Amino acid sequence: MRDLPHLAGRLFGTPLLVDERKLDAIVPAFVRRLNGDDDDLHPEDERQPGTTSISSGIAVIPVIGSLIRRKTGLDAWSGLTSYSDIEQWFDTAVADPRARGVLFQIDTYGGEQGGCFELCDRINRARGTKPIWAVADINALSAGYAIGSQCDRFVVAPSGMVASIGVVAVHCETSQLNENLGVTYTVFRAGAYKADGNSLEPLSSFFSAKLQASMDRNRQTFAELVARGRPGVTVKAALATEGQWYDPPDALRLKLVDGIQTYEEAFDALAATVPPPVVAAPPPTPLAPVEPDDPDDPDGPAEPDPPSVKGTIIMTDTPQPAATPPIPAAAAVVVPPPAAAATVVSIDQARTEARQAAAAESLAIVELCQLAGHPGLASEFLAKGATVDDVRKALLDAKAKADQNLGHITNQPPGKPVVTREAVMAGWDAAFEKANAARR
Repeated sequence: MRDLPHLAGRLFGTPLLVDERKLDAIVPAFVRRLNGDDDDLHPEDERQPGTTSISSGIAVIPVIGSLIRRKTGLDAWSGLTSYSDIEQWFDTAVADPRARGVLFQIDTYGGEQGGCFELCDRINRARGTKPIWAVADINALSAGYAIGSQCDRFVVAPSGMVASIGVVAVHCETSQLNENLGVTYTVFRAGAYKADGNSLEPLSSFFSAKLQASMDRNRQTFAELVARGRPGVTVKAALATEGQWYDPPDALRLKLVDGIQTYEEAFDALAATVPPPVVAAPPPTPLAPVEPDDPDDPDGPAEPDPPSVKGTIIMTDTPQPAATPPIPAAAAVVVPPPAAAATVVSIDQARTEARQAAAAESLAIVELCQLAGHPGLASEFLAKGATVDDVRKALLDAKAKADQNLGHITNQPPGKPVVTREAVMAGWDAAFEKANAARR
C-alpha cells in the first residue's frame, strides 16, 4: 500500500500513452485500492516479471502488461513491465553473440509516457546491428505500438490490434465527494500556480490549457517517431489516425505493420533469416620444438628463423634482390625494395585472419566427413591437425578399399575363411530351389 500515493501521481494529471479501454479498467480499480478495497489481490495471483530467453539464436523480449518508467512493489500483482527492464534486456540481447536476432513479443495497451520515447530512440539507433523484429501478440497499442514501430519488421497476429497513436490524461477530482462526507481540505500555496491540478479542488482553466498543450506536444513527438520508424508512413498520416486502433487488415493497408503473422510464425521467419551459428575452430596442436642444425648431419632439421619483431609487419609482392644485405631482426621483419608498394597489416589482423582460415578449414573437414557418411571421423582428423587435402585423400582411399571388398562378407570371426559373394548367392539359389521343390 505504501506505493499507491506514488502511483497515483503517475496515473492522474499526467500525459499517458495508453488506450482508453485500458484506462477505463485501471482508474476504477486503482481508486478501489486507494480506498483500501484490495480484496481482489491474493498471493496466488502473483506473477514473476518477464525475462528474456534465447532459443534458436533469437532473443525474445516480452513487452507485456501496463508499461511504466520504473519498477514498483506492485509489478507482480498488477502485471506491470518497466521501460528500464525492457531497455536492459534489449541492450543485453544486442551485445550477446548468441543472439543473432531480437524479437519483441508485445501484448500491451500502453502505459506511461515518461521513458517510452527514450526507449524507442534506443531501439532505433540499434537497427543494423542485428535483425530486430516485433510482433503484436495480441495487442500493441499506444506505447506498445511506439516500441514496435521502431523495429526493422513489425507484424500483428490475425486477432490483434495496433496503433492508438495518441495521448490521454485523467484528472481525478474529489472535492464533491469530500463535501458530501463533511470533509474540507484547504490548499495553501506559495506560488500562484503551485498545486495546480490537485484532486481536492476543481480544475483551473490555466492548468487545463497547460496539460492539453503538453499532450499535443507529446502526440506530435509520437507521430514523428512513428514516421521515422515505419516506411511509407508520414507524420501527417500518423496524426490523421486521431488515436484510433486498427484491426490487422486495415493496419496493413495503412502501412502501420509489415504483415499478419502469429508469434510462432514471426519467430520461425526471423530464425530462418539470421545466419547459422559459427562453428568454433579447435585449439591448434602445439608444435614440437625444432632443434638447431647439426653440422655433422646434413639431413637434420633446418635452423628456425629468428623471432620476428612485435608490432607492424610490412608485406610486399616484389621479391628481394639477392644483393640485399641481411637486416638485423631488431630493425625490421622484411624491408621492401625501393618503389615497391607495401601493405601494412597489424599482427592482430594477421592473427584474426589465421583464426578465420582455421575455422573455415575445420568446417570443411566436418562437411567432408558428413558427406562420406563418417561424421565421427571429423574429431580424429581435427585432433591430428589434418588438412582438407589429407582428409579428402584418406576418405577416398577408404572408399576404394571398401569397393574392393564389396564382394566379400568381412564380418567373420578371426581365423574363419572369408565367404565370397558368389558362395552366398549360390546358397540362396539352392535354398530357393529346395523351397519350390517342396511345393510341387
